[in-house]
Amino acid sequence: AASTLSCEATSVRYEFVAVTLGSILPTGGPPAGGTKIDVRGAGFGINQLKLSVLIGDRPCVSLHVESDERATCSSPATLPPSAASASAAADVTLPVALRVSLAGMAPVVAPTTAPKPINFTYQGPPVVASIAPDVGPVDGATEVTLRGAGLEDVTRVTLGGSNCINLQFTAAPRAAAAANGSEELRCVTTRAAAGTVAVEATGRRRGASSSGAGAPRYTFAVRPELRDLH
Repeated sequence: AASTLSCEATSVRYEFVAVTLGSILPTGGPPAGGTKIDVRGAGFGINQLKLSVLIGDRPCVSLHVESDERATCSSPATLPPSAASASAAADVTLPVALRVSLAGMAPVVAPTTAPKPINFTYQGPPVVASIAPDVGPVDGATEVTLRGAGLEDVTRVTLGGSNCINLQFTAAPRAAAAANGSEELRCVTTRAAAGTVAVEATGRRRGASSSGAGAPRYTFAVRPELRDLH
């Protein structure tokens, strides 16, 4: 008997999905890194696709694909902004890119769908240039004025281990602002041990100011006691 061979035609459909970067939030954070970033776009869930979010030339860490259109990662640390100007908190803005690759293929940068470039800004720490007065009683209750830059973001001021409370931010007087672009932050000292201590301001996004050499100092002084001379 003659054998019969049969063939079946099979069609395979390939669908090409574009991988794109649409946006990130937030768009800034402190130089120390660790800011959790929400990345939006398309095509993140393609099988065997490797994603890398770059801020400048540094990859975001702890990247996790949440869905085809969303991923999360944490900003990497960057080098401290240049301290060329002591009167201004230096910000560094870097481009953000989505690098993608498949097995056996060289990595490429995905296109963006945003109407303008996507950037991430490392916001320099606040700069405290001076404190006035720079001496007060150990009992506290002294109103002091900090002058510097990046103070609008500050949520905590410490003098050594003592909190300075009732923070009130104001722009510097126009003449002073024209001279050095400084800002003012007022607060009230609290009880502390006697001694000279570092002044430190900490912001929500900018992190903490430098308390090293050259940073202003505040002295908690003991009030003199009057003794009976008889």
